[in-house]
Amino acid sequence: MASLALAWVKQGGQLKVRQQEQLRRALGVAARIMSWEATRQNEVDVATRDITKLARSGTRSIRRELDREAENKRTETVRLRAAVQALREVAESPESVYPVEFSHSYTARSPSRGLVTKTEPLTLADAEEARAAADNVDKRFDSWDKLRLEMLEELKLREKRWAELSGSLSSFAEASRGTIRDVLAILT
Repeated sequence: MASLALAWVKQGGQLKVRQQEQLRRALGVAARIMSWEATRQNEVDVATRDITKLARSGTRSIRRELDREAENKRTETVRLRAAVQALREVAESPESVYPVEFSHSYTARSPSRGLVTKTEPLTLADAEEARAAADNVDKRFDSWDKLRLEMLEELKLREKRWAELSGSLSSFAEASRGTIRDVLAILT
């Protein structure tokens, strides 16, 4: 519901055909879960309030998820530095038992999804591979950090959009009244 409300705001108060169908399906599910009854006089008003609540709840959930992702990005450099240190310790320790399984996460650019967090698992067969992996992570650190900063900016923009959306949720629900009537008519 929240993502449809965001699309509605972005598109100037209009939903595309596919989005209208998604809204119709979401309203059908909400009608069954929230026990809307088409026979009640003020059911459209009740449904409109419920839609506003559902969209507001979805917005809060998405904003919490964005906050967690931003916090993860803020601490990524510390984790990468710790990964380099751990790899060097493994390489230098005579007590290391190989093969060693290791993984680290960093920000990467995906051609289809934009900036993403990628986790790279490594299986190190000996001390030389551990040293080479540490050097590789250390060498690529600056480029990953630039992407991390880009992703943080992108997350801030997304958070700003969702914050702006919070004020438009009741307008979205009001604009959905026609679809609500259609769904309620189907229920009878």
